[in-house]
Amino acid sequence: MKCYLHPDKDAIYECSSCGKPICEACMRFDDDDHVVCPACTLESAVQFADEDLHAYIDRVHQLHEKRTHRDDKVDQALRAINGWYILVILALIGVNVYLHHYVGQAGQPATFDSTRFAKQGDPAPEMTYLLAQLFAYANDHGGRYPEKLRDLFPQYIDHPPRVLNSADEDYVYTSVNGPEGFVLNLPRADRFGYRKLYATAEGVLKFE
Repeated sequence: MKCYLHPDKDAIYECSSCGKPICEACMRFDDDDHVVCPACTLESAVQFADEDLHAYIDRVHQLHEKRTHRDDKVDQALRAINGWYILVILALIGVNVYLHHYVGQAGQPATFDSTRFAKQGDPAPEMTYLLAQLFAYANDHGGRYPEKLRDLFPQYIDHPPRVLNSADEDYVYTSVNGPEGFVLNLPRADRFGYRKLYATAEGVLKFE
């Protein structure tokens, strides 16, 4: 299965919002730490900005109606004009803040944040990210996967790859000479509700 934004790259995950397949370069995280594609992150940004702009415009109309009953026609017209421009400027500032935050997130690739993964309490997203970095390593090393998972640190991930940021528990990783390439396995998977949770160079996270 190929990434819908990069047809030449294998998809390793599905967007939790639209369900479309995405590659490691397209992985993003929303405010609830769900994996989403860049398009869905951008749609959220535009939606938030649009809602905020409408709120500002509604407020402008409310202020204008109050001043109509309080001021004479000349003062009311002058104040309405000045107030309109001020609030429109504030609205544009608000839109800019939203777009800067959310669209900025859409343009940045996902990073290895062990604290964020630990808060989710499910190792599957963390393993998916590690899987993407294993492919990135192989791409940079002529198709060869690392001998040890820790070889990804620090060039491909910012922290040693431990299970949900635990102090001393590593993922079980084995380099394989064959089409499997490697086996990335979650130790004691039953505590997270899985019988097994593992991945190989096939690029798919498998669980039972």
